[in-house]
Amino acid sequence: MPAPAAAALPRDTPTDSLTAAAAGKLATEALRSGDIDAAYQHARVAMSQTPEDPQVIFLMARVLGLRHRFPEAVRMLDRLAVAHPETRLPTLGQTSEWLVLHGDYAGAESRLRRILDDAPDAMMAHRALANLLLGLGRRLEAADHLRTLCRQGDIQESELLSLFHVSIPIAGTGVTEPLNDLAASLDLIAANQLQEARRLLLESSLHDADHNALLGRVLVLLHDTKGLEEWIPNPNPDRSDSHTWFAMGAQHAWSGDHASATRCFCEAVLQDPTDGQAYELLSRSLSELGQQESSHAAAERAELIEQTQVIAAGLKPSADQRLAQIDELVQILEQLGRRDEALAWQSVQVLYGQSVLTKQQAIERMRQINQRRLELRQSGGFGPGDPFVVCGVELDGLVGGELGRREAE
Repeated sequence: MPAPAAAALPRDTPTDSLTAAAAGKLATEALRSGDIDAAYQHARVAMSQTPEDPQVIFLMARVLGLRHRFPEAVRMLDRLAVAHPETRLPTLGQTSEWLVLHGDYAGAESRLRRILDDAPDAMMAHRALANLLLGLGRRLEAADHLRTLCRQGDIQESELLSLFHVSIPIAGTGVTEPLNDLAASLDLIAANQLQEARRLLLESSLHDADHNALLGRVLVLLHDTKGLEEWIPNPNPDRSDSHTWFAMGAQHAWSGDHASATRCFCEAVLQDPTDGQAYELLSRSLSELGQQESSHAAAERAELIEQTQVIAAGLKPSADQRLAQIDELVQILEQLGRRDEALAWQSVQVLYGQSVLTKQQAIERMRQINQRRLELRQSGGFGPGDPFVVCGVELDGLVGGELGRREAE
């Protein structure tokens, strides 16, 4: 489909003296210098002369995006992708960025997922989708993409911090601005502003299953027994609904049904093995059931997880101090079976240790880390197995009370 003709230029624009290539070059130079208006004028000249040129179309769309004319820019690149299928993936990536800025988060997510359907190893798409999902409060989904980056050895330190507590962010470590009430509520919980989080969740215009699940967790953290009694869990929660499992576990525990509580807490930690609060409550219910060995394991797990989160929240600016903290993190992550994260932090450690390592030593250390990552990828040993995550609890034998009746229906 032919591109739309560019609007008429001002009379004093020297169109006759510029070729499309020259105008495009001037537009690019203007963009580098931050002169968006000049870039727009030059791009219009190029478009008027070669409206079918893919490079010119992409340049014009880029300028329109910088002028916040996002719908026009998106339509222009969509037409380009139809006319030139080889541009499909880069246009999906660029237009997804504009749609986020325009507030069309569903549209942006759809385009990023289409990229990953065609190119599952596109790390830029994994990173963009993780950031978008974090901004939307969908942290479990975001963690899947961050873990992909981690296991490919292509993750940044700021992104690694999000993996220390997946369900709830750690205060002061977030790099993504909340894009909706759900994400804003999570930030309030991280800051221990629980009453404000409850108010925001109750007053949100979009009170969907995700909001309801998070409200359940907040009620538990507030020790609001009456509120939790009145809270209605999402029907048939799936295995990704960690907040619902957590709140349901507390409901059962507070009513004395520790078998059902244990089952729910196990479901919660299977989805988020960084949920120290779930492990703490799991330990109590297991103790009530007389399963002391598993109870002690869960309590130890909660303590180790808390240690990682405390260190992550207090990383020092000094390279020497940070090296010692990272060394402690690596040791704890190994104990938790989170070997993918441990390796990623060892890579960060090499970067901070450049003042004490020779160039050859740093190269050799990175080679060893990459070799270990390859071995783990081949063996499937990046993370802990389910029996370790649930501290050896046999889930099939834990059906009691209301939870048992639900599963029997």
